[in-house]
This record gives sequence, structure tokens and C-alpha cells, in this order.
Amino acid sequence: VKKVVMAKEAAIAAGAIAFFGEKYGDSVRVVSVGDFSTELCGGCHVDQSSDIHLFKIVSETSIAAGVRRIIAQTSKGAYQYLRSRNDLLGSVKETIKAQTIEEIPAKLDRMAESDRALRKQLEQILAKAAAGEADALFSAAKAIAGTRLIAGMVQLDSQGAKKLRDLAESLKNRAPDGVVVLGMQDGEKANLLVAVGKDAQKKWNASELLKQLAPMIDGRGGGKPDLAQAGGTKVAGLADAMKSVESLLAK
Repeated sequence: VKKVVMAKEAAIAAGAIAFFGEKYGDSVRVVSVGDFSTELCGGCHVDQSSDIHLFKIVSETSIAAGVRRIIAQTSKGAYQYLRSRNDLLGSVKETIKAQTIEEIPAKLDRMAESDRALRKQLEQILAKAAAGEADALFSAAKAIAGTRLIAGMVQLDSQGAKKLRDLAESLKNRAPDGVVVLGMQDGEKANLLVAVGKDAQKKWNASELLKQLAPMIDGRGGGKPDLAQAGGTKVAGLADAMKSVESLLAK
């Protein structure tokens, strides 16, 4: 570390870095670390760079456009930081039952592959179950005033509200003349979805139908003419919504 005192303007002209927001006097201390850095300094904490000993960067972030902030541990703090990282790595090794630390990456790769395979199997099982629900709902459809009404409750699974949307899309495509009204209970939350087939859109608007049904679940929502969705807090109102849609279509 080289330290000299210079006039501020002369230091900046010589290439020293002045930090934005810092206040400097007419005379400034300029600190250089080899050929790596030359900066105006408000206070130097070591006489030479070797006093820092071990230097470990622990984070690097953006604090402004074109400005990065590096946070590092040095000397004893760096050794303590690395020791804690090593302890954490040892804990991971024990948790995933790896024989050595070097085996951890391969072990994690195998676990990730197994997880992907299980997720794929689960998706296939859920897809078959959803297809069965769609068939049952389609078979129970009612003809009301020239419109096929497909309405009913859907079982909650890991897909959540996405399952409602997928089922509704499938059913309205199978029944272009249909109005689809589906409900799902998710704990204390009620989900309600209305979808309208291509031909039925000449008479019905999913968003408008939903506006009349959503208050029954103390909810609000919206969407497009072919598909609209609402969430509410009154789960018991889902059954009322299923019954009321028949009256709405009959009118």
C-alpha cells in the first residue's frame, strides 16, 4: 500500500478515483494498491495489503446504475466465515447421506433426476384423474333453454386453481354450445369459474355471468367473454352458485 498526500485536483488528474457523495478537502490522501487501485481515501486501516491476510468476497450487488458493491470478510473474519461454510457443507453431506463432500454434487444430481421423474409420474396421475372428472361433468350436463350447462364441484389437488382453468378449457372446447360453471374449495377459500363455448358466446358472456354469481361466495373477479374467475371467502356459497346458474340460463 502506497500513501501520499496531494492536492485534490492533481490527484483526480492523475487518475485517482473519487467516490460520488464523499466530501474531500483541498488536500487529499491518495492510496494505491500496486497497479490495481488508486483512490482518494478518507482513512486507511492497514499499512500494507499483506496485513489483510485472507480475503473472501461474500456478496456482490448492484447499488446504482453502473455501480456495484462488494462485501468481503478479511483476516480472522474470513477464516471464521469459511469455517462456517465448511460446517454447513458437512451438514448437507450428512443430510443427503453422501460419503464425502466431493460426492455431494453427484448425489444432488441423482436426487434432482429422481424428483423430476416423480413429478412427471404425478402429473400423469393427476391428468388421468382430471380427465375422469371432465368426463363425469360432461355426462351430467343439462340442456337449459338451448344451452348445455356443465356445472359442478371439482376436487382440489396440487395444481390448485390451474386445474379449474384446464378443466374449463377442455369442457368448453368439447361443448361449443355449453356454459361451464365450476367450483373448488381450497381450505376456507372458494374458487368459482365460468367458461362459455364458442357457439354459446352468441348468447352468454362469462364475465357477465360471473358478476351475478360471485357475490354468493362473497367474492369478486373478472375475465373475458369466454372465461372468467372469482375467489371468495364464503365456501357454502359455491352450492348456491351451482343452483343459481340454472335460473340465470332459464331466464
